[in-house]
Amino acid sequence: LHEANAAKTRFLSTISHELKTPLTIISGFVDLMSDSVDQFDAEHAESLDIIRKNAARLGLLINDVLDISRIDAGKLRIEPTVFQLNELLGELEKGFEQILETKNHTLVVSMPDDVSWLEADRNRIAQLISNLINNAHKYSGPDCEIRLSTAIEDESLTVIIEDDGIGISEGDQKQLFTAFFRADNEATREAGGTGLGLVIAKSIVDLHDGAMWLNSIENQGTTVGFKLPCVTSEPIEVTPDDAELSLLSQRSRLFPDTEWDQIAETA
Repeated sequence: LHEANAAKTRFLSTISHELKTPLTIISGFVDLMSDSVDQFDAEHAESLDIIRKNAARLGLLINDVLDISRIDAGKLRIEPTVFQLNELLGELEKGFEQILETKNHTLVVSMPDDVSWLEADRNRIAQLISNLINNAHKYSGPDCEIRLSTAIEDESLTVIIEDDGIGISEGDQKQLFTAFFRADNEATREAGGTGLGLVIAKSIVDLHDGAMWLNSIENQGTTVGFKLPCVTSEPIEVTPDDAELSLLSQRSRLFPDTEWDQIAETA
């Protein structure tokens, strides 16, 4: 079983990388054609936009499969940096506007008035929140509201996303964090997807030493949340003068009677 699972992981990783190469070429030529879209008639311009959107969607699916293969192999990594929570949420809110318009959904974001700083992997946190918003969008009917709330307590960030969608049965909730699992009903079949979003989201939370939970009632909606110990203070910028003084301090301590040029020659 271990060997079979390892073979599956290698296959997923290999096939995903192989798919990315032609997709990158296709996307590149679509971008080039889009630069000259004013030369096309309305029908051709619309067809080009459809190609672009589906290429982007396929890229996201391939990245999901790559992430799952990394998770299986224990190679999914995070690269923490210090960034503003408010700025990230603003970008996500703007980025989802066109997607939510397709079903006339409204995203209501509640965040602290004060600027909050996080020390975490910014790209992975964006991916985590995007996966959860995307699920709420996919499994909600038209004209619904999706609510994203954040709270800062001590050194922890809590994010909760609520929807009024189709909900999830108690039986299906037990398998939600199993890769490729999708509830077998008409609504999920129409929504599409790979069943990887929640698994990847949970792995990102785990890598940040956080906790994740989900509550859902069939035909009423779903609430999913996570808590991460990643709140930090605003980074202090070191001015060039301070940096130079710091280096001079080190020189005077390590090489009190040596000039920089001589240090370079002996380094």
